[in-house]
Amino acid sequence: MDQKTKTIQVSTGDEITLKHVNVPVESNEAEISLADLFLVLWRWKFLIILLTLLGFGGSVAGAMWQDANSATTSTIVEMRWEGITDGEYPDGQRFISGNMFSANMYGQVIDTLGLSLSVNDVRRRVQVTPVVPSDIVTIIERGLQRGEQISYHPTSFRIFLDHAALDLTELQAQNVLNELLTAFRLEFDRRYIQRTVVLDFQEQDFSLADYVIMLESLDSQLAFVRTATKSVLPEGNRFTSTTLGFGFNDILIRADLIESIQMNTMATRINNYQLTKDVDLLVSIYEFRIEQTQLRLDRDLEIQAGLEDLIENFVGSTNTIIIPGMDASSPFSSDPYLNTLYANLVATQERIADHRSSIHANTRRIDRLLGNDPSFLVTPQKQEEQRLILESELASTASEITRLGQDLEEILSEYNDFVTRGFVSILAPAQIVSDVNMLLFGAIGTVLGGMIGVFAAFVIEYALNERSKRLNTN
Repeated sequence: MDQKTKTIQVSTGDEITLKHVNVPVESNEAEISLADLFLVLWRWKFLIILLTLLGFGGSVAGAMWQDANSATTSTIVEMRWEGITDGEYPDGQRFISGNMFSANMYGQVIDTLGLSLSVNDVRRRVQVTPVVPSDIVTIIERGLQRGEQISYHPTSFRIFLDHAALDLTELQAQNVLNELLTAFRLEFDRRYIQRTVVLDFQEQDFSLADYVIMLESLDSQLAFVRTATKSVLPEGNRFTSTTLGFGFNDILIRADLIESIQMNTMATRINNYQLTKDVDLLVSIYEFRIEQTQLRLDRDLEIQAGLEDLIENFVGSTNTIIIPGMDASSPFSSDPYLNTLYANLVATQERIADHRSSIHANTRRIDRLLGNDPSFLVTPQKQEEQRLILESELASTASEITRLGQDLEEILSEYNDFVTRGFVSILAPAQIVSDVNMLLFGAIGTVLGGMIGVFAAFVIEYALNERSKRLNTN
C-alpha cells in the first residue's frame, strides 16, 4: 500500500494542535510481485498455449507455402571424357555447361514423360552451375606468383530444375532431370562413341558367286571383325559381356582359329583342285587381276629407277657421328636424306617382288584352269568330291563368322553403354533442394506466438482488474 501525509487536529484539554501523520491509501499503481505475475500466466496458460501453437502452425504453413513456390530439384554430375579437363568435348569443341542440353534433348524429355510444356518453358527453368573447389582461387594465385600459367576447368556440375515454376510434382521433376541426362548420354554416344555394324553374311546371296569370291568375302568380313575388336583395345581388355560371359579377347581368339583352320583349308582346297563354278568367269577374274597388278608393277619399277638414279647421283653433306667407345679415326657417317632414299628403295623393291609373285601365281591358276599345266593331274570326279566338301565348309564358316559378328555386336553394345555411363557419372541423385529452413520458421513462430499469448494474458488481466475496481467503486 502507498502512504499519504495527512494533517489532523489533536485536542489535549483546552489546547488544539495540528499534526501531520502518514496514513495508508489505496493506489492504482500498486507493486506487483513475481508471484502475482506467475499467477496471471498460470491463470491464462491455455490461452498462451493456444496462441503459441497457432504461431507455430502458422509459421510452418507459411514455410511450406514458400517452399512449394520456391523449391528446386537438383542433381550433381561429373564428366569424365578425354578433354573435359581442358573444357572441351572429345573432338576439341568448347564445352559450355549452360548449353549442354540442346532443344532436341528437351523435346525428347517432354515427349517421353508426356508433359504439357514447351521446350522454351523447360529450358528457362533449367540451370547448370559448375562445382568449383573452394581453394582453387588460392591455387591459381600461388601459381601466378611463381610465374606459372594455371587454368582450371570444372568437371563436376550441379543441375537445377525450378519445378515449382513449371507446376511439376517432385517425382516429375526428378524424372525430367534423369531423362535429360539420359538424352545427353545418347547424344554424346551418337557423336563420339564408335559404333561398328557387323554385316550378316547369311543374308548375302552367294549362289552366283565363285568360290574364290566367296572365300575372299568371308576373309574381308573376318578382317573387319578383327579391326572392330581391336578398335576398343587395350581399354576394353578386361570388359566381359554380362549376357555372353566373354569379352573382346575371346572374339580375337575365335577369329584367329577361323583364319588358321577353316580359311586356310578352303584356300588350299580351291587352289589345289582349281574348284570353280564357271571356268571362263574365273579365268577372266584372274586376267583382270594380272592386268591391275602389272600396272602397279610398272609404276613401282619407275619409282625404283628414279630412286636408284637419285642415289647414284646424290651429292650432299653427311653427318659425322662419333659413338663413344669407337675409334675416333673411324667415325660413322650418316645422311638423313640418303637414308630415306635407301629406305624407300627397299620398300619399293619389296612391292615389286610381291607384284611379280602375284602375277606368277594367277598365271599358273589360269594355265591349270585351261588345262595348260601338265603337272596338274586332277580328275573331274575328284574335283566334284572336293567341290561338295568345299561348299559345306563355306556354309559352315559363313555361319560361324556371322555368329562371331553377332557376338561382337552384343559385346560392343554393352561396352558402349558401359563407357557412356562412365562419361557422365551421377554423384548425387535428383532430389528436392529447399532454401526454406522449416526448423527456423517453426522456432520463430513459436516464440512470436508465445509472446503474443503472454501479452494477451496481461492485457486481459488488466482489463478485468479495472472492471472489477469500477464495480467496487460504484
